Amino acid sequence: MDFNLLYISLLISSSFIAIFPILFILKFYRKKGIIPAILMVGIAIWCIGYAMELLYNDLQQKILWAKIQYFGIVVIPATWLLLIMQYVGKERWVNKKTILLLSIEPLITLYLLWSRQNLIWEKINVIDYGVYSLLSFEYGAWAIVHAVYSYLLILFAISILFQVLLYAPYIYRKQVILLLIAVFAPIFGNMLYIIDLTQLDLTPFAFLISGLSLTYNFLHYKLLTIKPIALDYLVNQLIDGIVVIDNFNRIIMANPSAENLFGEKLIGKGIEELSISSKLRRILGSRIKLKEEMQIKGKYFEIFSLPLTDENGEFMGSIIIFHDITERKKAEEELNKALEKEIDFRLKTAHYFFNPIAIAKGFLILAIEERGNGKLKKVLKALERVEKVIKNIVEKGEITE
Repeated sequence: MDFNLLYISLLISSSFIAIFPILFILKFYRKKGIIPAILMVGIAIWCIGYAMELLYNDLQQKILWAKIQYFGIVVIPATWLLLIMQYVGKERWVNKKTILLLSIEPLITLYLLWSRQNLIWEKINVIDYGVYSLLSFEYGAWAIVHAVYSYLLILFAISILFQVLLYAPYIYRKQVILLLIAVFAPIFGNMLYIIDLTQLDLTPFAFLISGLSLTYNFLHYKLLTIKPIALDYLVNQLIDGIVVIDNFNRIIMANPSAENLFGEKLIGKGIEELSISSKLRRILGSRIKLKEEMQIKGKYFEIFSLPLTDENGEFMGSIIIFHDITERKKAEEELNKALEKEIDFRLKTAHYFFNPIAIAKGFLILAIEERGNGKLKKVLKALERVEKVIKNIVEKGEITE
């Protein structure tokens, strides 16, 4: 096997896989895609720079490409941390002030490197490695500072990911595992190089794994669409059923209440795969705000569909809330029954009282017309008062004249 060709092929492949998803990331995530795009560009620069360093035999050309690699090397730790901040929902930390602070060390490193200060490389040696010649460095004080700084940023990001891994729902665990693979692969390669187990720097080669992992995470799991932070506490403990659907009509999160309601595992399924009514499927697939009432498995639910959008107003998905209103419906039914009984009572009251009163009034009016008796007029007035009271009871439910 021609290992020389293999090395170059792996490095070119790593850079291509890093660059490949950039257009998708920028188009799909807009402003949120800038940080991961810069990370991918940094990976590509490191890989291409190392490939060119291996290809050239001229010492000055090798040193030039070694310096070019640092444009990628210095941005990867900071952008990696910022990406994780975005992922876990700490976007308020991803601001101009934070980016400026994180840029200080990389800018100093690049200045010292290109101004030929000995604080980065105290001495450069050339060693043979097959048909290739490799640069071997004796590092200066600032190189150690840069290494410590870079590893601190990366370890901080890793610690955040492990915290998420402890409680994240099913789909987020897969995302986190892929992110951890993306960062641990180059760390492992870099550690082998640092402790001098290999003369070939394996870090750029390991970015092939990182690039594949990140690309799959962005293309398949739509990384950064919905934040996993505190979902277990905020959602899984709710009595109401909660379902989150992405803009591809796929369920990316569902709490236990929702899965109990549907009677099946929901996460990862498309809404077309669910055994549900056409009305419920329409609600789940809605991209507008709506409120519906429907009966599911003998219970009544008030269903709210709320669209999720990014800062540019682009549709990202929907959150569906299933609020159980069965008890309220039962109370309404009991109230309706009581109202029906009351109406029935009033109608019967009208029948049993108004008819005899009307007959009595009729005879009294005839008697008054024939005899003009004043006492009979008083009796008629009393009957009219009774009639008015009964009418108010029947029509208004009030005992008034």
